[in-house]
Amino acid sequence: MLSSTSSSDERRPAVGRWGRSWLLALGLTALVTGGAEVYLRSKAYAPSMADSAALWVQQRVRVDQASSPPVVALGASRIQLGLDLAVLASRTGAPAIQLAIDGSSFVPVLQQLAEDENFTGTVLVSLSEPILEEPWREERTRDWLAAYTSMSRRLRFNPFPLWEVRMETFVNSHLALRTEGAPPYVILRNALTRPGLYKGYLTTRDTRERLGDYTLVRQPQFYAARVMRHFGEQQVISGSVNFEQFQQAYGEAIEALQPRDGARFLTVLKRIMTAVAAIEQRGGRVIFIRFPTDKLVWQIDQRRFPRERFWRPLAERHPRTIHFQDYPELARFSLPDGSHLDTRDRAAFTAALADVIEREYGWR
Repeated sequence: MLSSTSSSDERRPAVGRWGRSWLLALGLTALVTGGAEVYLRSKAYAPSMADSAALWVQQRVRVDQASSPPVVALGASRIQLGLDLAVLASRTGAPAIQLAIDGSSFVPVLQQLAEDENFTGTVLVSLSEPILEEPWREERTRDWLAAYTSMSRRLRFNPFPLWEVRMETFVNSHLALRTEGAPPYVILRNALTRPGLYKGYLTTRDTRERLGDYTLVRQPQFYAARVMRHFGEQQVISGSVNFEQFQQAYGEAIEALQPRDGARFLTVLKRIMTAVAAIEQRGGRVIFIRFPTDKLVWQIDQRRFPRERFWRPLAERHPRTIHFQDYPELARFSLPDGSHLDTRDRAAFTAALADVIEREYGWR
């Protein structure tokens, strides 16, 4: 029991001392974080987001909240690396939103937009024939759509979950300490123990645009690895060979490839056309784009997915299609790995694509 002679000042909590302690802790945190950021950036680390379901959901919600009908990008890595959203927005006067999912099918997203009675925007679809031929490519897409559905339900009653995710995204998008979503201690450990500069060639922005700096990869090894992945599991070469021997071996193997029968493609195309009809009946538009590939990657595509068997059925069913081979301004770009545009070409390619769309179909 306190003595009756105790001063009321003695019983009052030491608010001032606690306040100074908090300020000191915040100051030390800022100092340590700032020092770590300076060090990491000197080692060529840069802010880069982890391309996750949470990040995708934020962009899908932007479609719902757009003040005017947006331009939405669907597809896989080619449109995610090849499209400059700022250039696209400036050319169209509409919000540009990236919903492509690396290595995954766009079809479930297109179908979900078709079911959304409020969506009347323009959809740019990067169509990659191999992805549509493989059913498992829809699995991650459906998982991310489920995350969006869950968030949408929560937002009906409480906006705070989205605010919380956006605040976290804002902070992480400015910190090299969170490169690709890794914990800070992992980033610092790698920076301290590995000699030389950081060589991560991919940067993911909070808009989900991906920038590929192919000057940071070893060539021609990187390109050769892409060709082998694109060709598939069949072994073409064994032992150590030089690049000329590699090109010759794969060139001969590609010549022996047989076209896919296209049966599954035509089945999926029916689903695509049903979704397109629903979007366009209420005033939206869908434009299909065959993004560039080149060198041996394009040769593989030509042999396995000939235009007359794959692209032509799409073009016959839909009036708005753009194949890069039909437009010199789109075919002129050199792709370092045969499959994706370098970040230095994103703006020029997007401007050229916007010109083609404007000339062929108009933006509205």
